[in-house]
Amino acid sequence: MKRLMRTWLPKIGATALSMTLGVSVLPVLSGGNKVRAAEEWSKNKDNTGLGTSMISNPEKPADKDESWRGDYVFFGTYEGEPILFRVLDNETETYGGKTMLLDSDRILYYDVFDTYTDGDNDWVEYYFMTLDDYFYFGPSVWEAQGPQALDGTDMQAGSVDLGLKFADDDEDEDLEDDEDLEDDEEEPEIPYPYYPWSQSTLRDGLNGSDFLDNEGVFTSGEKNAIFTSVSKGGSDISISEENEILATLFDGKTAAVNDKIFVLDIEDVLNPEYGYSSYAGLVPLEEPDELSYYEGDAVFNRVKLDLDGYESLWWLRNTTEPKEDTSLYYEGLIDPERAFVAADNGQLFPYLVFEEGIGVAPALNVDLTKVLFSTVIIEASDDMGATHKLTIIDDDLSIALTEGKEISVDGNKITVPYTISGENATQASVLILDKEFEAGNINDTNILYYGALEGDGEGTVEVPSDLDMSKWGEDFFVYIIAEDINELEETDYASAPVEIVAPEKEENNNNNEDNKTVYKITVTSTGNGTAKASVAEGVEGTEVTLTATPDEGYKFKSYEVVSGGVTISDSKFKIGKANVEIKVNFEALPSNNNNNNTNTTSPTPKPVQAVTYTIIEGADAKWKQGSTTLPKIKIQRSIDDEHTINYFSGVSVNGKALSKDTDYTVKEGCIEIILTDSYVKKLSAGDYTFKVDFVDGSVSTKLTIQAADKTTTSKSSVKTGETIMYATYGVALLAAASAFITVSYAVRKRKQIK
Repeated sequence: MKRLMRTWLPKIGATALSMTLGVSVLPVLSGGNKVRAAEEWSKNKDNTGLGTSMISNPEKPADKDESWRGDYVFFGTYEGEPILFRVLDNETETYGGKTMLLDSDRILYYDVFDTYTDGDNDWVEYYFMTLDDYFYFGPSVWEAQGPQALDGTDMQAGSVDLGLKFADDDEDEDLEDDEDLEDDEEEPEIPYPYYPWSQSTLRDGLNGSDFLDNEGVFTSGEKNAIFTSVSKGGSDISISEENEILATLFDGKTAAVNDKIFVLDIEDVLNPEYGYSSYAGLVPLEEPDELSYYEGDAVFNRVKLDLDGYESLWWLRNTTEPKEDTSLYYEGLIDPERAFVAADNGQLFPYLVFEEGIGVAPALNVDLTKVLFSTVIIEASDDMGATHKLTIIDDDLSIALTEGKEISVDGNKITVPYTISGENATQASVLILDKEFEAGNINDTNILYYGALEGDGEGTVEVPSDLDMSKWGEDFFVYIIAEDINELEETDYASAPVEIVAPEKEENNNNNEDNKTVYKITVTSTGNGTAKASVAEGVEGTEVTLTATPDEGYKFKSYEVVSGGVTISDSKFKIGKANVEIKVNFEALPSNNNNNNTNTTSPTPKPVQAVTYTIIEGADAKWKQGSTTLPKIKIQRSIDDEHTINYFSGVSVNGKALSKDTDYTVKEGCIEIILTDSYVKKLSAGDYTFKVDFVDGSVSTKLTIQAADKTTTSKSSVKTGETIMYATYGVALLAAASAFITVSYAVRKRKQIK
């Protein structure tokens, strides 16, 4: 397992980017690999959700001093310890598919960004170029008599087979071995080497034997769930004014990626949506010296620890590129052999690609079509978000109904004969959802039941009592899965869910001798009493008797036909061609009525007719902001219209309930709803849904709020804007002049170094 020891980083030399690191006391990070949940933890419906539904996205940091806060996922192991990843986005389509973006919470090992060797020589990581009378060699400055190789031997200028790749393909010919330069001969123009992420050894190692293919890091199921992330790069990174120094250090573009494993982009670590500050942590010096023109400022949410608990630098995948204006190299502003890092105090700056002491924090995307469950193993706290484990769909696991056998149903108990394929399955499970399962698409689907299917080869599950078995396949859907459930911080695996379809209803009762369709009868009380029907189901034409029993102090009020289209007379009705649902209403006895009716009665109200509500005035109302005429609608009830107010229950706009007298007023009779002046003034221009609810129905219409007429802008206001614009340009020009003077001063000082 690759893990270089943490080393003290050398100070930045003459070819390095000039800077001064800020020193600060760093907070203790909340994340880490050493976490454990309660000993009696178990995987169940309450802590498990479909897909990533249990996982939240990071909190946006209020400022640079806040630590990173968001949810975590365990995925893979490194050096025998589970890898804890920060969840940057629980569902994204940025990388060519529907994925979850993860970023390692810890620095796992140390490595160079790029390295090259020359033939059989044991010295590496070199190139040279001319700068006045200096030779640049690797990260060091050597005098004109010739640099030395890393083994200490002399090496003359022009005698090196570079063996490197260059940014300019037209200038990629190597120097001949024996092409020494005379003292008076003009030095050759040497193209600058370029080290992009796409050709770096760090990328090769992460996607090869250093990490992805390193035995013991990922299981075959985990590797199969890692998505090949594709982003063409080259898009502009939004860099704010507070990051003006950062804008001078590179071209401001995102770096391309086409990998399973990668490191983050500058755009990622400046993204508040990912929990990182948009501040780069670079501050211009008021008095720059010969080696420094900016200093560092700590940004705590980008601070990471290594496996030994030390804060350290970690690589990003953006690199500096050669520029047409090569004077920039001599001025020390840009070197082409640099890649960006997040420092041990969270600031961003470019560092030598050859440096061994920089940490590696791998990032990856998990394919959401492979994620069946996310399970909370540690609840969120004041210090950190929740920690999760995943259940990955494993193609090596499968479950099916046993051939030649059928499921059986007894009330709400389902017995399922099943056969599992796959060596590592630890249990068969039942999953009941309120919608049909679709891999990778949660679609607001809820788990109604999840648990082990008790029994070996044949198991029984008891469907929750609040589920109507006649609605199996309509209101709920039943699946069986084979699972491989592992240790707390390890990934679980499961087969693809297999749906269990409800068996055909056996039609063998006396009321259904001709195999007619059986319809269900549902009777419920709205409160203050109980109600029931003489039968629970029946075929068309079956007569049903209703019984209503009021609580003490209440009396029967009415029947309400919710569905089924039946007419109730003398507490009886006949089943039609649909399921029937009826609500029974009770009301309080008059205060002077001493008859406490607690006996079961069969009231005989008048036949119940369907009730409708109609807007007879104010439909599709429009109101212009500033108008003194308030929006109102008048509603008529098809039955007992003069008492419509008695059935009124409330008003809502766009689904939000309004407060009576504060937001609206009500007039009795043919009911009239008037919105108040204070409420409509709160509404911005646009269309709204205006709904009025009653105990036995509702009615809604569109309410349009029109913007007030625009007023003409005065010339003085335009001049004010122009003045601000010119002032802004003036400040920008002064800032540019100041930056030029600062850099020129640093260059003059630098050329004095020998």
